[in-house]
Amino acid sequence: MKNVIKSWKTTLLGIILIASGIGYTFVNAAPDYILVCLLIGSGIGFVFSPDSVIELLKNKSKEL
Repeated sequence: MKNVIKSWKTTLLGIILIASGIGYTFVNAAPDYILVCLLIGSGIGFVFSPDSVIELLKNKSKEL
């Protein structure tokens, strides 16, 4: 539990991705379930990942 409290950035990003995946299914009459699975799956991944993942992604985007 300390890891989740300490790394709040990725937890918040994961919750936003999960909520957007669930919300997408209710807004559209015929949602694309592959997109929903990607949003919810990546959200679950971000909930349990450390904040160093965001720093790694920032560094990779600077290199491009």
